[in-house]
Amino acid sequence: MKNNTIGKRIAEARINRNITQEHLEELSGLSVSTISRIETGKYMPTIENLLKLSEILFPIVLFFI
Repeated sequence: MKNNTIGKRIAEARINRNITQEHLEELSGLSVSTISRIETGKYMPTIENLLKLSEILFPIVLFFI
């Protein structure tokens, strides 16, 4: 999967849940600049960071794990 595809999905989920990058920073512990770089495809998140973001943005998926 391309970096920008992951970032676009994260941005879409964040926006659909009415979460700002600043609020996501508070929830995840990731900086706004890191979140922005992930969303624009300039940075590929680590598995750890991807799990943090998925717990916040995609909680229903974790329900089935």
